[in-house]
Amino acid sequence: MPTMGANHNWPEVLAGGQREQLESVVLPAYLRECRWFGGKARQIEKLEIAEAVPVGNSLRPVQILLLRVIYADEGTETYVLPLACAEHNEGERITRDFPHAVISRIELDGRQAILYDGVYSESFCTDLLLCIAQSKTIEGRHGELLAYPGRAFSEQAGAGADLPKARVLKAEQSNTAILFGNELFLKLYRHPEQGINPDLEIVKFLSETVAFPNIPAFAGGLEYRGADGEPISIGMLQSFVPNRGDCWSYFLGAVKYYYQRILASGIEAQAIASVPTSFLELSRQAVPPLYIELMSEQAINLAGLLGRRTGELHKALASAARHADFNPEPFSRSFQAAVFESMAKLTGQVLQLLENNLHKLPEGVQTEAEQLLGFEPEIRMKLRAFLDQELSAMRIRIHGDFHLGQVLYTGNDFIIIDFEGEPARLLAERRLKQSALKDVAGMIRSFHYVANLSLLTEAEPDREEMAGLVPRADLWYYYMGGSFLRSYLEVVGGSRIVPADDLQLETMLKAFLLEKAVYELGYELNNRPEWVPVPVRGIKYLLTDE
Repeated sequence: MPTMGANHNWPEVLAGGQREQLESVVLPAYLRECRWFGGKARQIEKLEIAEAVPVGNSLRPVQILLLRVIYADEGTETYVLPLACAEHNEGERITRDFPHAVISRIELDGRQAILYDGVYSESFCTDLLLCIAQSKTIEGRHGELLAYPGRAFSEQAGAGADLPKARVLKAEQSNTAILFGNELFLKLYRHPEQGINPDLEIVKFLSETVAFPNIPAFAGGLEYRGADGEPISIGMLQSFVPNRGDCWSYFLGAVKYYYQRILASGIEAQAIASVPTSFLELSRQAVPPLYIELMSEQAINLAGLLGRRTGELHKALASAARHADFNPEPFSRSFQAAVFESMAKLTGQVLQLLENNLHKLPEGVQTEAEQLLGFEPEIRMKLRAFLDQELSAMRIRIHGDFHLGQVLYTGNDFIIIDFEGEPARLLAERRLKQSALKDVAGMIRSFHYVANLSLLTEAEPDREEMAGLVPRADLWYYYMGGSFLRSYLEVVGGSRIVPADDLQLETMLKAFLLEKAVYELGYELNNRPEWVPVPVRGIKYLLTDE
């Protein structure tokens, strides 16, 4: 680990030769170890400290850095890193409890200290909360940080509540979460883009314009504005909602219960009747009593409740006709053509990726995956049906990355979170109005994932037993997806959020299900090759479904 030097005032390292060392050696090495850094597979050509905004005590402030990372392939990304300094007992505590947060050693007038990620400074977290509560504007070197409260925080502050104690949640992903007591939750966006983050934009809209209850309420925002005046969303404060974990965990437990019941019952595979793979058809059928018993009535009902809440979410997002960023818009042939071209391009890229990586896949996966390589014409034909229809539905703002992991289960209801959209897409794309059925397809595909991954990730699988459960996994997936869709359509029926015409509805849903499965295949090839069978099976089902 490198050692830097400064006099009494540690922010001196942001100037002169020390700054050069930070930019060329210290920070690039640190970023590569961070879970939230998305450029690990790319070569960093240059790193620049584009901005430093001081927050907190004037003698030892935390500097919120905006880091501009320039890659050898000419791409550029921005990352947020609060830079803090600690010595004596505090430095020892950070090093002991949060070793991953330590960036560099530093000597201050001969005294040993550390530079570290400032989110692990409780005083910094409290200072950020105070900035939001007091609507502060803080000058940086080239722009300013604007902090402002939302209605949920203003009401709490008006009640004279003390500021709760801060702690960083350990489950760090692409953002960093800071919990204040059991009341407030600050999400620090580590990889911001110029423009308003759709997560902040949509949560604020749902909280303060239409009052949708099944989200953590908007409580405040942090935005940076540079010389051009364009906002960059740095963080969002929300109310904290006590919960029992996400829906992925709940339904993972539910499908394992189902497999146990199947194995214990001794029901032969042929005794389980085949079901239609058309989710629209399934949504209009009652679940047979045998399947209710095997799958549990509670799980089926909760899948239905999730569909209801999804429909209510979409109706809320489509309810402000005078709000330019949220008013529904009709489909057009040009928009449909652009969507189809995007789908077709994705398909070509993913199948090429599959061909290039086929030899790297586990042996048992290769044969199943290889069969897809000749299916590009069939996939494009299925997707093209979306282009050939004149669609009567409206385009609205949607969640954009909707799956079981984006919904919290409270024990009797659901709370929907994380409205950023698919992280691989540009911010402008994530703010586009789309078909609500993209969200519906994402959730139905998530049921397929949870049903199959519980088989793939079994610690000591009985191969014969697992093979026998694959068709039962399909059964669970179909009926959970059908229950979800049934309740969803009951809520949005007559609203023009989805087409009233069955042919249009079926065509759109199948196209988005197929697009999502292709996207998943690309993701798994890049990140989890052992999971490739799940999207491969999903694509095959959709190609054979007539």
